[in-house]
Amino acid sequence: NLIGIVVALCLTTTCWAAAGLDEMAKSIVGATQSSDHASFISDNFVTEVASKLTHPAESDDAEGIDFDIFTYSQDPDYEQIRKTIKSEVKQVGDTNGVIRVTFTQHGDEIAVEYRLKKSGERWLIDDVVYPNDDFSLRSGLDLK
Repeated sequence: NLIGIVVALCLTTTCWAAAGLDEMAKSIVGATQSSDHASFISDNFVTEVASKLTHPAESDDAEGIDFDIFTYSQDPDYEQIRKTIKSEVKQVGDTNGVIRVTFTQHGDEIAVEYRLKKSGERWLIDDVVYPNDDFSLRSGLDLK
């Protein structure tokens, strides 16, 4: 009986984690379909990434991020994105998760993966990976 209880508790924890990630996936989809990201970034990204995005370095050699991090583009086609966007929770662990968002834009299928870390009871975005180009937001911000 004890083993059954332990297994049930582990499954329940995994379900709670997945439910939290499902809610985060819905929030990410909403942010992807909008041009106003400032509050979403400050509320849903880990501090060091949010800080770099909202207060880019002012030195001359800092390139910063010069594209929409949610659509991986300069000129998002929100109408087409709204019609084709979908999200999928790809991986769930106790403290890590991956949400993959795909959509069509300008005739291309775009994939964006959000790498999340659990902070207390909340999931926060730790990195955004663009698998089509093997590039990540953290690397673009010079964060490890």
